[in-house]
Amino acid sequence: MTFAPEGLGVMALSGVSAITVLAAAVWRRSWSLWLFGMLMLLVTAWVAWIFRDPLRGRPRSAGATITANSLAPRRDGAFAAVRGALAPRSAGRTA
Repeated sequence: MTFAPEGLGVMALSGVSAITVLAAAVWRRSWSLWLFGMLMLLVTAWVAWIFRDPLRGRPRSAGATITANSLAPRRDGAFAAVRGALAPRSAGRTA
């Protein structure tokens, strides 16, 4: 699995913070620091889940609708290209 480059700094910061708190918990033998460190590990996992970049592909089933995201998977919301598009069936008809 890959991660979005925008989130790498946030993931690194939260991971280093969690490891630092857990190291302090070992050094001081504090259950409250253990609890806080485990909570920070959960936050780190959540941040990694938010910034994940899963692989996307075209649907393989017959009759599947292909959207712009399956043709050009970009994360910025812009279309890469639309070529050979057909007009909708209702184009040119009046109600």
